[in-house]
Amino acid sequence: MSATMQDVVSTRVDSTLGVVYIAVAISSMIYGTTCLQAFLYYRSWRSKDDCLVLRYGIAVSMVIDTLHQAFVLHLGYDYLITHFGDYTVPYTSLPWSAPAQVLCLSISAFLLNSFLTARIWRLTHSVALTVILGLLTIGTAATNIAFALRGYDYNSLIEGLVLLKSHGIAGIAVSIATELALAASLSYQLYKNRTGTAMTDDFITKVILHVVPTGMLMTPLNIADLVAYVIAKDNLYVLLFNFILAKLYTSALLTT
Repeated sequence: MSATMQDVVSTRVDSTLGVVYIAVAISSMIYGTTCLQAFLYYRSWRSKDDCLVLRYGIAVSMVIDTLHQAFVLHLGYDYLITHFGDYTVPYTSLPWSAPAQVLCLSISAFLLNSFLTARIWRLTHSVALTVILGLLTIGTAATNIAFALRGYDYNSLIEGLVLLKSHGIAGIAVSIATELALAASLSYQLYKNRTGTAMTDDFITKVILHVVPTGMLMTPLNIADLVAYVIAKDNLYVLLFNFILAKLYTSALLTT
């Protein structure tokens, strides 16, 4: 790389390596909170009353989240320590952990969306609604997993993000549609089950206020991720939102 190009790239360190540093730091903080949530869940009486599928499902979700954190740390170490001082590394290198963390993100989203779809089925017993939500959930997972696997075809993180932009935008758009459909369906079905009894209605209202915003939290982040990806040229802001989203999917499952 020429000296001129080196100078240009070095001026963008805040939007590349700086973003990687911030993303690793925030991801680590959220992971600590999620571990505490899991610990409190398994210590509580609620976990003993839950079915085995749910208890093991949360365990699987935590394993995926732990793997994601390991991949995040590997990516951060590779860029910030192994290639310390090399401002051009996002343009010349793609660690195997970068696509791997997207794969974990896709699985975490699939687990949460599947859980919410199952909840809606139990509330409605509507085959049509459940099939639609199930197809959206599967479509989201398939699109994002394919994006992660295609990432291994490239030798540069920036190059992969640019050349796979149309695929990545499609994956984020499908994720937003799926989460909006799940949140709207769950909110409507809970509201429809109001009985007119003050105590019951108050409880349902609390459930709506607690569960729906938790599920909807990913939507504005996915929108921000979409905007960052659309306007991205030589920055890694999309990576920041990916790291945060992967953690929040697991946290949302535990909270819900």
